[in-house]
Amino acid sequence: MGIALYGLLLVLAASGAVYGIDVAATGSRRGVGWRRIGLVVTGVLVFVGLALTGSALIESERTTLIVGLAASACGGSLGLVLSARGRQEIARVLPLDADAPRDWLGLVALAWLVILRLALYSQGESEVGEVSLGEAAIQALVLVAIALALIGTFLRRDLRQALDRLGLRPLSTRGYLIATLGVIPFIVVSAASALLVDYVQPGTLDELEETVTGITGGDTSIQFGLLLGISAAVGEEALFRGALQPKYGLVFTSLIFALLHVQYDVLLVVGSLFPAGLILGLERKYLGTTAAIVTHTLYNALAVAGGS
Repeated sequence: MGIALYGLLLVLAASGAVYGIDVAATGSRRGVGWRRIGLVVTGVLVFVGLALTGSALIESERTTLIVGLAASACGGSLGLVLSARGRQEIARVLPLDADAPRDWLGLVALAWLVILRLALYSQGESEVGEVSLGEAAIQALVLVAIALALIGTFLRRDLRQALDRLGLRPLSTRGYLIATLGVIPFIVVSAASALLVDYVQPGTLDELEETVTGITGGDTSIQFGLLLGISAAVGEEALFRGALQPKYGLVFTSLIFALLHVQYDVLLVVGSLFPAGLILGLERKYLGTTAAIVTHTLYNALAVAGGS
């Protein structure tokens, strides 16, 4: 079984567990309910992870080893927030209530997504394969589903309220204009950081172009760029800017957003995608998530059309 399929199962397990914990948190026995659900998921993930790791070490299977370590890490991250002491320590850094289960749901989902991304990246850049429009659409739907689960859609909010909480509102003509112009600082930051990183690490731009070409399959048409761009933008913006930023803040959310793009280059992630995430976050704050989606889509389309 390939690591991509393992990853899909892991994401589905994560979103299901998050939603299950949220259901338990709405009941009268929420303190007991959400911890019991979490402990079961923790135990399963750690057990499966250790079993896969042991099997991989015996049979020398690198992919299985990566999956095993990722599953164990996911279980460990959930176990950490199930501990009252662990929550109290984390709450010293992030604006979270150590005794409010819902405050920790997004953090668990973020940790699992980052672990999955790092696991995929650990296979090496050569394994960044072509992404079809269908695959991009499925990934967007998974991220939107996680975003909706995190804010308690159909539990605490109906669909209309959920969309409003995510910041997915119609834009005015002025809003569209600002969102369109917002791609300019996005491009400036990305280009400047790419040139700087290429100066520090010669060859980075060539590797970046190869990575983008591998993802797009060499299709640089503006139509393909727009379709691929909007798929990525909708899912990522709904989750990060829509669901998570209001709870975890602009800086932390932008940092995690950057880490989930580590397949491009670690220095580029720090120097380019983190400040780009701040730009999108400011759009979310003052204009709404729809504006961030517009800017993100345009940038993605231009990046595909430019081949880098």
